[in-house]
Amino acid sequence: MIAGFDHVRTALEHAIRAWKEDQMIARSLEVEVLLYAAGTRQTGLIGPFGPENGTSDYYLCIIPPRPEAAAALLECMEEVNDEDWNEMPENKASRLIRAYNITPEELEVTGRDRLGDLIRERSALLAVNR
Repeated sequence: MIAGFDHVRTALEHAIRAWKEDQMIARSLEVEVLLYAAGTRQTGLIGPFGPENGTSDYYLCIIPPRPEAAAALLECMEEVNDEDWNEMPENKASRLIRAYNITPEELEVTGRDRLGDLIRERSALLAVNR
């Protein structure tokens, strides 16, 4: 359950920082990214981020070891979906609210249009509460 591009970027930034500072919760960078995306310290709670049965859209995140490797990868890859990552239709918003336990009070204070901000805040709080 990803709330958009900024959500992915926030999770990556926090996970990479934890990795560089030798402060990771998980044993691998991949799982650390999932923990930050989910806003939890418990690997048992990252299940909704895994593959589902049937046809689904997936986001591919590659973290190459060197900038040259990233450039080489980008040259031979192309996007096959023009989905707007940041689009928040009602069904997606409802699933995100349930998945991240966003309370009605939080939505009332911030507004439903700031749902992505609330979810990114979960990632930031995980970094603070290590």
